[in-house]
Amino acid sequence: MKLIDAMVPTAVYPTIRPEEVTEGTERALQTHGFPDAPVLMRPKHVEYRDGVMQKAQQMMEMWPEVKGIFDDDIRLSFALKALGYKGTHFVIGQNTTPVNARMSIPVPGWDVAPGIVSRMYKF
Repeated sequence: MKLIDAMVPTAVYPTIRPEEVTEGTERALQTHGFPDAPVLMRPKHVEYRDGVMQKAQQMMEMWPEVKGIFDDDIRLSFALKALGYKGTHFVIGQNTTPVNARMSIPVPGWDVAPGIVSRMYKF
């Protein structure tokens, strides 16, 4: 992630994890070497089943300052598309993405992610 952060600074970590586990989530990001950035947790009033749409709405609110997101949930691509998001969903852990998820870029693993971001944003 640090190589990606050098190209495109990490702005935020949106997650559908509940607010009650904020401290553990922040600790896990730090332990695994992710760059420092705020973590946006799922508010208590948003049910888990609505978390993906809530995350998509957060991304819409941050556009165009935040132009993309790394996430492993392909459902996010469909939620972003439904809202008209113009950024990119880098789908981590995937070799392919559905044809109708037009803004989705498959990213098989973190080891290849910097090269994909570099090509996508022409660095």
